[in-house]
Amino acid sequence: MKKPVDFDWYCKTKKDVINNAAYELIVALTAKSAPPRKFELSIPQRDDEMIANVVEGAINAVEAQIGYYCHPFYQEADMLPCYLGNRCDNPHCIFKDASGRPKVQPSEREEDPEEGGDDDG
Repeated sequence: MKKPVDFDWYCKTKKDVINNAAYELIVALTAKSAPPRKFELSIPQRDDEMIANVVEGAINAVEAQIGYYCHPFYQEADMLPCYLGNRCDNPHCIFKDASGRPKVQPSEREEDPEEGGDDDG
């Protein structure tokens, strides 16, 4: 079943995926062995500052090579979603139509079975 994509849900989910991938990269670069890596002492603790630095480096590399990226955020001053502001250059933004304008109707996503079938968000 399809549910509308809420920007809050999208923002949180996308950031979780990006941050988890950054941490996995850190682990892959520092661990002594390949997975499975149970109880390996060489694996660094999860560190938000280190993850942010890896993400920033990845964004810079991706933007330089591909020309766009998606790391959704709210603009701080007015809590405006990034796709409604002027800083979103992603031509594939799910919240924009083909002409680059914000969509009137929200995008849709497959319902996550863990969320259940209720519509209370």
